[in-house]
Amino acid sequence: MHEYTSLMRPFSKPEITRVALDELVLQIHLLKLGPAATFLQTVLDPPPPAAVAAALASLREVGALGSTQAERLTPLGKHLALLPLDPRLGKLLVLGCIFGVLASCCTIAATMSFKSPFR
Repeated sequence: MHEYTSLMRPFSKPEITRVALDELVLQIHLLKLGPAATFLQTVLDPPPPAAVAAALASLREVGALGSTQAERLTPLGKHLALLPLDPRLGKLLVLGCIFGVLASCCTIAATMSFKSPFR
C-alpha cells in the first residue's frame, strides 16, 4: 500500500482548471456578473487566461456571445445558458427543434455527448 500512496498527488487539481469553461461562462453572463475573465480571476483557483479566452472564442463561434467589446449574450446564448449541456450540442437541439428534426438531433447529441467506447 505504501508504494501507491507515494505515487499519488496529495491533492487533485481543481475542476475549474481541468474542464472546458463554455457552460460556466454562459452562466456568468446569464447571471450578469460582469465580464467572464474579470469574474473568473476572483475565484479561489482561477483558470488559466488561455482557457477563458478559448471559451469566449468558442461561444462567439457558436453565436452565443456578441462582439468582442460588448461580450453580451445573444438571444441564442440566453437559450443555451438554460440548457444543461455543451453549448454546441445545445445549438444542435435548438436548431433541430426549429427545423422540425428534433428526434434525429437528439440521437446525434446523445452520441456526441459521450466518449468513444472503442478507445
